[in-house]
This record gives sequence, structure tokens and C-alpha cells, in this order.
Amino acid sequence: MTRVQQSGEGRRPSAVLAACVLVVASCGGAETGTDLSLIPFAESVVPLSDDIGILLLDEDTVCTTESYEYRVYCTDVNGSEVGYFGRQGEGPGEFNDHLPDLLRGPGGTIGVIDSDLNRMSAFEVATGALVSQVRLPGAYFQRAASSFSSTLIGSSWSMQRDSSGAIRTNTHFAEVDAASGEVVWERVYDSRFRTDAGCEDSGVLPGLHSGTFSSRGNVVFVLCRGQLLLFAGRDDASGTLIRAPRYVLEYPSEREVEEYLESAGGFAMEDWYRRTPKPYQRLPLVFDDRSRLWVVTSRGRNEGVSYLDVYSGPEYWGAVRVRHDALAVDVLGSTLVVLVDRPVGPGDDDGYPDRGVDWYDISELEAPGYDPGS
Repeated sequence: MTRVQQSGEGRRPSAVLAACVLVVASCGGAETGTDLSLIPFAESVVPLSDDIGILLLDEDTVCTTESYEYRVYCTDVNGSEVGYFGRQGEGPGEFNDHLPDLLRGPGGTIGVIDSDLNRMSAFEVATGALVSQVRLPGAYFQRAASSFSSTLIGSSWSMQRDSSGAIRTNTHFAEVDAASGEVVWERVYDSRFRTDAGCEDSGVLPGLHSGTFSSRGNVVFVLCRGQLLLFAGRDDASGTLIRAPRYVLEYPSEREVEEYLESAGGFAMEDWYRRTPKPYQRLPLVFDDRSRLWVVTSRGRNEGVSYLDVYSGPEYWGAVRVRHDALAVDVLGSTLVVLVDRPVGPGDDDGYPDRGVDWYDISELEAPGYDPGS
């Protein structure tokens, strides 16, 4: 069910990869336009899924979601199955949402947010045992930070009446007690930030959404045309606008239009899709434990590679090139994992790419960390 290819003895890379990493490290940071290539030291197979959730439980264990079975699947760096848990339903330990959010928890636990049921279930990964469940506030709660301890941070829809009496829907960010579900902090990031950046308000969900929070208290939002908005502190009145230096305005290719029409079916809006610029990033964005921001970009997909932009605070550090079509990433310590669709080969009778995880050692990648308090 799983396979792995490793370089040399143990889980860390061979001299070939080490030499590659030293080339990266010697740059001491990348200039705009520099692409730094990494070679994986291991690869593993994970189940095909409509979802692109991936989470490092620790530096040797990765968990993904298996949407067709409504469960979470975990494997280690050697390709061995660690365990799986969950099934469709509304009872304890079950999921009604086949696209749940994963959070790294304390003591070898993992939190799974089911937005349909608006609750988080915590499991002990080693045994698959359900540890706890908590009801979450608002509607359609989604994680905004990738880990939890006594609290978790996420976003939900909130409805409020404005001064005219009209009901407005906002994306409401909250820190929630993981045991009781009580809100201990909350904020709505209003629409003026989008307007200041020259981005049109969607009108459906006013204000900022798709926010990602770091463990050190900063938060970043995706805007339009390759722009990001970074708040050094989550309560700061304003943020710093970041313009991705490698972003180029690009529209969907014919192949991408065909894929969209096939997936959207009768709900497809072809003219709108053709006129909409391709996004700079694939969500979610990821903060590592040094508060460096990792962005899976849309570049390189026609060449069979992917580029991850790395930021230290508002400063762009450089781009890391990885193989295959990167769907999502997670970073913990010195380990980067990339969820990929592998190229369709002669053995793929079904015509679909295989889903896998590539493991990279970034211990010698010298992108500086970011202290929002400095």
C-alpha cells in the first residue's frame, strides 16, 4: 500500500542531496529570480483524495485525508502505515465533511475540524482512539492555524446587522478554548485593507478571509494579483502589503479551461473563468515554527515542477523548486513535506496521477526566521 525511496542510510539525504542543499545554503538568501532546487530524500504513497490536506504530526509522521472514505490516513517516513481513523456519519469520531481540516495537537494527537458538523474531534494517532470533541462557534468553522494546544484559532461566518438594519456576513476570526468551545479572542478584518490594495470586494463575504496565523501571533491574508497582507500582530490596526516579486498576470490555459469545465459540469461559467487571472498561490499558506511563510505558487506546472516562495516577515527570501505538481505543503523543524500528484505513467491504467508525499530536508536552508515582536 505504501512505498518509499530513500537515499543512503537513515532518513536524511545522501551526499548528492547534501551537496545540493549546500549550494542553497551558500546563497545565504535568494535574490529575486533565483530558483533553488531540492531533491527529496524519501517518498511515500497516500490515498487519492479530493482534498489536499497534509499535516506533519512530527518530523517522521505525516497525515493526509482520504475524502472517499471520510477518514484520516497517517504514514511514516519509511512508508509504513501508522494508522487511519474516521468514517462517514455524525456520531463520535465520525465526519460528515469529506474535506476536513487537520491540526497538530499535543502529546501525539491530531485535531480534525468537520465544518459541516462545526466541531473538532481530537484523536490519538498511535491508537486511533477518539480523545475529545468540542462544538465550535459560528458557522462553517475552518482552521486558521495549523496546531492547537489548550486553544485553537480558526474562522467562521458571522452575521451582524449594520447601522441601516441590513444583515451583513463577515468572516469572523476567533481563538477558541479547545475543551469548552468558548471564544477567548475574536476579530473581523474589514474590507478597507482589500480596497487599500486595489482589490475589489467580493460582495458575498465582505472583509478579509483565508487568513493564516503563526504560532508567534502574526497573520497573513491573500489579496489579489499576487499580493499578501501581513500583520506583525493579530490585533495590529494595519498590516504590511507584500507584492510577490515573481507573480505574473496569467490567464487559464486551454487545458485548464477544459479541466474546469469537466469538474464544474452544469455549474461552469466558462467566460468568467477565462477572464479571471490565475491565482498567485494555492491555499492554504503555511507558517513554519520560525514564522517563515511558505507559499505554494502556480508557477512551473506546465514544466512538471513547482515553486514554493519563502518569506521572512515582509521580506521575500527566494523560491524553492520541488518536483511534480505540488498541491500543498507542511513544514516542521527541518522537514518539508509536499503533497503531489505524480505524472501519469504507462502503468496508470486509470489515467489518473498517483497521489504521494515527497520528503525534503531543509536543515541547511538559511532563510532567516521572523520575530514579529522585534
